[in-house]
Amino acid sequence: MRPLAALALVVTVATPLAAQRAPLGGIEGEVTDSVHSAPLAGATVSATIAGPLRDTTFVTTTDARGRFRFDSLRAGRYAMSFASALLDSIQYGGPSTQVTVVPPATARVRLAIPSGATLRTTACPGVTFAPGSGVLLGLVLDAETERPLAGAQVAVAWSDLGVDTTKRTVVSDERAAHVTVDASGQYRLCGLPTDDPLLVQVQHHGRAGAVLSMKIPDGAGVLVRDLSFSARGAVAFADSAAPSATPAVATGSARLTGTVRDASARPVAGAQVRILGVDAVTRTDEHGVYDLAALPAGSQQIEVRQLGYGIARGAVELRDDRRTRLDVQLETVAVLEGLNVVASSRYPEFEARRKDGFGARYLDEEEIRKLNLHTSWEIVNALPGFRAVQLHWGDIRIYSMRDPGCQPVVLVDDLPITRMEDIPLPGMVGAIEVYQGTAGAPPSHRSPCGTIVFWTKQ
Repeated sequence: MRPLAALALVVTVATPLAAQRAPLGGIEGEVTDSVHSAPLAGATVSATIAGPLRDTTFVTTTDARGRFRFDSLRAGRYAMSFASALLDSIQYGGPSTQVTVVPPATARVRLAIPSGATLRTTACPGVTFAPGSGVLLGLVLDAETERPLAGAQVAVAWSDLGVDTTKRTVVSDERAAHVTVDASGQYRLCGLPTDDPLLVQVQHHGRAGAVLSMKIPDGAGVLVRDLSFSARGAVAFADSAAPSATPAVATGSARLTGTVRDASARPVAGAQVRILGVDAVTRTDEHGVYDLAALPAGSQQIEVRQLGYGIARGAVELRDDRRTRLDVQLETVAVLEGLNVVASSRYPEFEARRKDGFGARYLDEEEIRKLNLHTSWEIVNALPGFRAVQLHWGDIRIYSMRDPGCQPVVLVDDLPITRMEDIPLPGMVGAIEVYQGTAGAPPSHRSPCGTIVFWTKQ
């Protein structure tokens, strides 16, 4: 293997000639990501030896296979360590690995990111974690001053899904947790579910930031996510659970630009780009470039959609009077080939129920286009018998107008969803079925609160 170059960070003072002529040895090894059972490429590895006058530290970087090597090291004991964003974020202070170099031999050592269980324990000492639970932690900064936002609240909500066997409907048990940001700007929530969607929001002085979607990977058990909050870019909320029929929309002077490409780095034209919870929406030009202005500062959630590709969502940090660049890559959706088309309609279930159904409303692609809608919020409020409302901490839910406390079953392409974010934008909807009660609704998804079925364009 070709040796990797190593750099001495601190060089000792001049040594005697005899010491310079002494035989030299080396250290080589690998760094493993134990969480994902894979080599850790690009890690910065350091080897430090205590000298008679001062310490000397050598550093190098692991290759694509996680390998590293130090040459021309004098005899002695070396303290080995490596840099990892995850370990730095949770302030992991495990024991350093000691290696003895006996020239002219090369010592071997294996370094590794600790297991998920160790990471959980390090992040939340003394906490016993149930299976399928983990930790969310990070810093919260004031987007205007870039200083820690002590005293702010980080609120988290999620759903435990189940099935009501009597009604044959999907039901959810809504859960929530919150924590106060400490004086250093840190927050830490232990025992949250892993591998499940989490809705996260910063709240401060009666105002709420954007609702962000996150997921703690079960393998690592820890997600480190730094957040920022802008008082000017946040919206006020009432300190009660009563929903408001009029959504508050955040605005600001931040700007977001970038390019949307596919997995082959080719530009994707016509992709719809938006910041969730904000009115601004645009489409990429023929070069895949987008430009959004008048956006609120702080942590925001971007969403990119285009037919034939998977939906891309992620967090982005915005600042007032500043342009941020974010390039997005879309993954192609797998398409089954070799299928015989046996129905002329693009939405056979929709057409069958529209033909035989009663007491319901069926909107086809032409009717949806005539409504001239732009957001998921608008399309829900245009449906007879239902209203999208914003809860006190920013979450958006759909309720029946017949019973304001009753939430309908909502499906997209015959699959149940529980979040407003999963409703496609109007330009991507080809048909909608609206049932205010159980009459005519799909048997497997009937609910006294109503049923809404969205069909995306084929």
